[in-house]
Amino acid sequence: LFGAYKMAAPREVTPIIRWIRHVCLGRYNLKNPLRFKGEQSVRDPPLPVLPQGVSHKLNTNYYYSRDGRGESTRPTLAYEGLKQKAIPSGETSAETSVATKESRPRIPGFGYNPDTDSAAYSKATL
Repeated sequence: LFGAYKMAAPREVTPIIRWIRHVCLGRYNLKNPLRFKGEQSVRDPPLPVLPQGVSHKLNTNYYYSRDGRGESTRPTLAYEGLKQKAIPSGETSAETSVATKESRPRIPGFGYNPDTDSAAYSKATL
């Protein structure tokens, strides 16, 4: 029933525009840049028939169920009878302790010291 019908012609510009395009470009053999069914390959090629391999029974196992990294845990102690010893602080009394300055993260490189000025720097380099 449908064999009697012909497929529609691919879209193209009007004959006047086509003639102007051919004259301006200086050639007549232009390929239509639009994609049509008769000019393209089939979308889904047939699947290959491959022999079964060594792990063909694992195709239904997902990667997360057979990945051992998710089942790893921290090591456990085999013997917990030993207690950790506390390290003494090293200070004998509160009078001998010196007030420590506020700790800040270390800045990489040579930091700027505002106490030094250019005159002191020039004297030190001479």
